Amino acid sequence: MYIINLDGTSQRTLDDEHNAGVYSTSPDGQAIAYGAGETAFLYRWDSGVEVFNPREYGMDSPKGQVITSPSWSPAGDEVAWFVSGFFDGQDSQGFGIFNLFEQTFQLVHPFQSLGMDITPPAAVWSQDGEWLAISVIDQDPARSGVWLVNMLNPEQEIFMGTGSSNPVFGTWRADRKFLTYFKFDQEQGESRTWRYDLISGEHQLVPLPSEAQVIAWR
Repeated sequence: MYIINLDGTSQRTLDDEHNAGVYSTSPDGQAIAYGAGETAFLYRWDSGVEVFNPREYGMDSPKGQVITSPSWSPAGDEVAWFVSGFFDGQDSQGFGIFNLFEQTFQLVHPFQSLGMDITPPAAVWSQDGEWLAISVIDQDPARSGVWLVNMLNPEQEIFMGTGSSNPVFGTWRADRKFLTYFKFDQEQGESRTWRYDLISGEHQLVPLPSEAQVIAWR
């Protein structure tokens, strides 16, 4: 992992020993979460590389465990990692919410995956940290897709439908909370972009080309 100025000058190495293929920068720009394995890493500008050990937060799988695909919360106090291990008596996956200040761990949306050897996409936080959008490849195909998890009450979940992907939060205020996602349309035989309104609960087709995907809102 290295950084470089926008004009291509002053390339500097931050970590040349560990895999930094998946990473997330803290909201204040002062730290980077990255890595994959039984432990991962944090890079802090003032102190350098430090090991991120999930066991120190209470994630203690009696069998092998893996964390990867970090995503920093908007407030900067939590990091969501995709986690795999032995939870509640069975091998399962899910998303671990690690509070960096209180050093706590919470598992949300545990599931059994297909066991595919791929790096799962990182979770996506809403602007206020109230919702977490996760992309799941479940053993049950009918449950594979984008799920919204209410971080105030993780038992409350909303499913965007089988085969949905690419969640991007958009306009977010008291009367308007939007999420866009991608989904294959069986009748049309092509993928389409949809918008979900968390206030009204309505799904609306977005008039974009079938190959288009929303990257960010402005």
